[in-house]
Amino acid sequence: MENKTWDDGNAEINIYQAGEIRYGIARESEVAHIFVKESHKPDLLVKADDWKEKGLMEVMKFNYSITVPTGVYSYRQMLSVFFEKKSFYPIKMTFGSQEWCGNSFKEIVNFRGKSLINFITYWDHQGSGMKTLGLEEGLPLYDALPILLRAVNMKQGEKVQFPMLPGQISSKLTSFQPESATLAYSGKSMVEVPAGKFSAKGFSVSHSKGEDLFWFAEEFPHVMLKWKRHDGTQYLLRKTLRLDYWNKTGPGDEKYLQ
Repeated sequence: MENKTWDDGNAEINIYQAGEIRYGIARESEVAHIFVKESHKPDLLVKADDWKEKGLMEVMKFNYSITVPTGVYSYRQMLSVFFEKKSFYPIKMTFGSQEWCGNSFKEIVNFRGKSLINFITYWDHQGSGMKTLGLEEGLPLYDALPILLRAVNMKQGEKVQFPMLPGQISSKLTSFQPESATLAYSGKSMVEVPAGKFSAKGFSVSHSKGEDLFWFAEEFPHVMLKWKRHDGTQYLLRKTLRLDYWNKTGPGDEKYLQ
């Protein structure tokens, strides 16, 4: 993923036409993927106020924002994965979930010998706490596959087994035990989505819950065009742009996402 594109001072924003499955029903949802370079303090694993400060570490931040209407209330959730830019290892994940039943938060750190989760949920038998995980350094995350699979180069029909942390997008605590997954390359094809028609590379990932299908643009930066999840959820790319979104906070700036 090394490329000067990430140094242009903008974020990549991908907006998806989404049908999220909640309570067994496909819901028309708002989903955005944001990918941007940041300078972090390696001791705190947070973005530095002064990006010129010495000793900082470059990371690539992946924000995965979901809004799902479910009857009288909506789920508002966001997962963030932080990759050390040099190794492209996922070093931290945070997740927040808000809906009328309550708030939940998870933070997984897997960096420089530290491997743990901090959590706060509103669920009985869970509550809040911290657990040591002992995850392998660089362990891939299911929720980061829309980024991690971009850099994959495989031959048609080729398959690769790899360990993976299961998905964490849930207000409940989910499994922190790595599971075996199988990645297969299904070849090139033309894929049509609301954003247009693209030459794409297709992949499948098989895991304990089923099979996910992905299509990525063949042209760099290999944006995810389509995702058919094992639970029936589907994402179709509606718009992709590079934008300094932190400077677009005025009335009317919604036009950039339309």
